[in-house]
Parts: sequence; C-alpha cells; structure tokens
Amino acid sequence: MIGKRRRAMPGSGMIVRMDVLSSRVLIRPTDPERSRQFYRQSLSLAVYREFGDPADPGLVFFLGGGFLEVSGLRGRLRRCGSTVTFR
Repeated sequence: MIGKRRRAMPGSGMIVRMDVLSSRVLIRPTDPERSRQFYRQSLSLAVYREFGDPADPGLVFFLGGGFLEVSGLRGRLRRCGSTVTFR
C-alpha cells in the first residue's frame, strides 16, 4: 500500500511497520590479524572505526546497512547466542 498507512488494532500484537536503521555483527576470531586482513584487503571493506591497542586494534567495518566489528580473541566465553564456524 503506497501512500496509505494501516493502523494496528490495539492489543492485536501486530506490527504494521518497522524500520531497521542499522545493525552490528560482532565476531571474535581465533586469528584476529588474519581476519582483519581478509575483511580489509580481500573484501575491500571500508573501516568505519578503529579502537583499542594500536598493536592489536579492534576494527568496525562499514557494510552499507550495518557494521561488522572484528575485535578480541575467541576464548572460553559463556555461550549466550549462536555460533557460526567458517572453514
């Protein structure tokens, strides 16, 4: 429907419209330097922000509609989400 807005009935739980402004995906790689090189050089992603220790910086790459943060090391953290393994 172009030009018309629908209204949800109160209490219906229906979401009529939602705009996602941006998103951020965080990864904690086993080899941070290799990951930074891959995203920066192989995929040519633009660096949006660099932070932390200059010798081992965290990088946030611009993805267009969101961001990819590569920081830290994959370690023994408590699992609170999904794990994706790339080989």
